[in-house]
Amino acid sequence: LLDLTLVGADKTVIEDNVPAGWLVSNPSDGGSIEDTNTVNWIFINSAPGVTQLTYDVTIPGDAAVGPYTFGGEFDLAVAAPGLQTITCDTQMNVVEVPEEPECPVADYDPIVIEPCWNFMSVPFALNNSSVEFVLADINYNNLLYWNTSGAIWEIPTEFEPLKAYWIESNESVDQLISSEILEPLTPAVPPTMTVYPGWNAIGYTDSMAILPAELMLGSIDESYMVVIGPYDSANGMYEQIGHNGETGVISGIHVGTDIFDMGPYEGFWVYVTQEDTIAGF
Repeated sequence: LLDLTLVGADKTVIEDNVPAGWLVSNPSDGGSIEDTNTVNWIFINSAPGVTQLTYDVTIPGDAAVGPYTFGGEFDLAVAAPGLQTITCDTQMNVVEVPEEPECPVADYDPIVIEPCWNFMSVPFALNNSSVEFVLADINYNNLLYWNTSGAIWEIPTEFEPLKAYWIESNESVDQLISSEILEPLTPAVPPTMTVYPGWNAIGYTDSMAILPAELMLGSIDESYMVVIGPYDSANGMYEQIGHNGETGVISGIHVGTDIFDMGPYEGFWVYVTQEDTIAGF
């Protein structure tokens, strides 16, 4: 950028040179590029008055850190003295710009959508949680969420952690919600959700580990009796029924919550006796 105050000149010739290897472009006010690192302006029989002349400079990516000098000449009169050297501030410093840190990206398993009905959940708040985005590549017939407080089935538009959803696949083979889709919202507060008396459809909020219901449901330990799941799409049955306060195997699929496993992407039914708040991880 050149700041000028020129009054009474009978011609104006300005030439500016950037350091070798740098490139000039886009000179203002009718300026022209003489070669890749020289720009000039010529005003015949006139003076531009008070103005700014500008041009863009592209600095090579391998330019060394340190000071660089611009050189230039000007001529403001038909008579002598002729061309003179520009002697204003003609230096600039190239400084090292620190690279932005590359944030780590966790590698998650995809969510498998099997043929027929699936009872699924998302493990955390998603960066893009819209159903349209998450299920863009999934061929399905129905997506439902049981709203216990309203005692009604709802068609969700967003996926939320700690909620479990029923999705009916329209394919005869497994479909995958890829790990790229499951990008977590960062930063995010660990989720909580109000549960109400009756059966609540809850999700699981650890994307890696399998934990017993005794730990996962510790925040509502005084408020629930039974937890059921996960749902096996292949045979249309629940795998376990966990009884709060009991331990070990009771009979068949009935177990204590100390050995009732809850895992990533699964959905579960939990029977609640009083309104409470479940906390995720």
